Amino acid sequence: MQEQAPRTWTAADGPLIRLRRIEAGDFAREQTFVADLSTVTGYRRLLSARRLPRAKMRRFTEIDPECEFAVIATKVHDGVEQQIGVARYVKGLPA
Repeated sequence: MQEQAPRTWTAADGPLIRLRRIEAGDFAREQTFVADLSTVTGYRRLLSARRLPRAKMRRFTEIDPECEFAVIATKVHDGVEQQIGVARYVKGLPA
């Protein structure tokens, strides 16, 4: 799979948004992102009312590039890169 450089743009309200592939080093960012979701949004994303243990959360950042793809949107706030969104794709089994 061809590696692509991160993409950036300026949001309508001013911050610079960066879109890039997720990586194992994003674990803490992903953990914070999920923990900050409302109860309803967390349920819709995780299909469960419970919070995931660390081992299962790690699965979100340590993806298999042969069958998965994930990108995150980030912005810098007070000098810290924060995750503001994520999109994932997992190949299905052959029919």
